[in-house]
Amino acid sequence: MALVTATITVDFTANYAGGHRVCWTIQGSGNPYDCTTIVNCVGGGSTCQAIFTTDVNTTSCDGPIVFEGYVQAVCEDISSLNGRLPFNVNFVPNPICNRHVITCEYTGIGGINIIDGGINFLIGDSVQIIRNVADTQILNAIITISAVGTGIINSVSSIAAAGLGYTALDIIDVDVLAGPGCTGSGAQIQVDSIGGSGEILTYTLINGGTLYSGCPMSFSGGTGAGAVFNIIQGVDFDAIGEVLGFIISNPGEYDIVPTIGILSGLGTSFNGIVLLEDCPTWNDMGLDCSGALVSFANGIPHGEVVAVCVDDSGLGGMPPEYSEIEEGCCIPEDTEVVPICVDYHIENLTGAPQPVQYTGCTGIVFTAVVPNGVTLAVCAIIDGVVDPGISGLDITTSMAACAAI
Repeated sequence: MALVTATITVDFTANYAGGHRVCWTIQGSGNPYDCTTIVNCVGGGSTCQAIFTTDVNTTSCDGPIVFEGYVQAVCEDISSLNGRLPFNVNFVPNPICNRHVITCEYTGIGGINIIDGGINFLIGDSVQIIRNVADTQILNAIITISAVGTGIINSVSSIAAAGLGYTALDIIDVDVLAGPGCTGSGAQIQVDSIGGSGEILTYTLINGGTLYSGCPMSFSGGTGAGAVFNIIQGVDFDAIGEVLGFIISNPGEYDIVPTIGILSGLGTSFNGIVLLEDCPTWNDMGLDCSGALVSFANGIPHGEVVAVCVDDSGLGGMPPEYSEIEEGCCIPEDTEVVPICVDYHIENLTGAPQPVQYTGCTGIVFTAVVPNGVTLAVCAIIDGVVDPGISGLDITTSMAACAAI
């Protein structure tokens, strides 16, 4: 709690000449009246002035501090109610640290997470970014396919069945079972060594073939039978026309994550998720309560909301991608409890990871993801951990002091 000396001036009309006591207290504090201030007045209905000082919390979030009291001639007994002239004086503290809630509102497209690259797409196929109808931005992204699969087998992960009756140097053809869109031929595996029953011990891929589409494979040829190999799409080969990557020429601007589609004559089954960029770096946005610079050195993710404490100098240089709302002071109420920051323990026995939001000592709001079966210690302001009310999530504090973060 930061203290400042408040100077309170009370002007009143004195009918009596001589000493007057000024008794005061802070409204709502429950403290007794302080009657130590005595001023001499000339009386006769003239104006008299009393000035007293006291320390008050300069970072109060409760608004003006009201000093209430009365002036009374010292010739009256201090316990007497006679001749008391009441007064109220407001003192407006200067909150040195204000809470700003900042949101990353819109950004461009930073990448495409390919869930299923599909088959038979071509470089040059039209990539469509489909904007949500509620999106208020208008700048569209420009994205093209940068790479597609060749359908060439580059390796063999393992042998699933060694077969019987094979001879060293046998050639086994990698075939594709018939089906819609199933292509691929020409890949060959050579038998290098065999066991006593002609089972394959070692082998070499000698021809990668072409146009394999990811359909189930079969294996034929040589003097034996029954050999099966594990040839895995995405590991040993990329299916013909499988989308492998994109070039983002212009990331565009989006409030809401859009969807992606690809127009193609032959390509099918593509599935991908658009990833929006983080909002940009925002350096030197202001000074925190201790006078240190506050910055988003790496920006913040799209849609993320972060609260920061900044002094009365305010925020500066906000990039347009951000929005900001001032929500009062950083600490929600005055307190003389020491310390303001205490150690909390969050025990998660829910069976799944749980996000828990808390406010650190500098007023910044964090979200901690607590793994199942773990008790996480965090340092937060008093009453600064938000309990989501989930069964199996237990939040406790010993009120022990902890370091500010």
